[in-house]
Amino acid sequence: MVDDVVGVAVEERAKIFDRFHRGVGEQAKDTNGSGLGLSIVKRIADLHGADIVLGEGSNGKGLRVKVVFAPT
Repeated sequence: MVDDVVGVAVEERAKIFDRFHRGVGEQAKDTNGSGLGLSIVKRIADLHGADIVLGEGSNGKGLRVKVVFAPT
């Protein structure tokens, strides 16, 4: 998954897998969602022994999320 808009600051990335976490500035916005999406992805990855790699999005903007499963 690649987001090429605002992204997530490097210092904030460790928190994005916490349930109900909304990024800095997101709490004030009138947006839909509960902050569960990436916590669910993390749980599924953990159950399957997969790693989640976070990086920069396209052209240095946004966020890239990559789920890497071990070969079977």
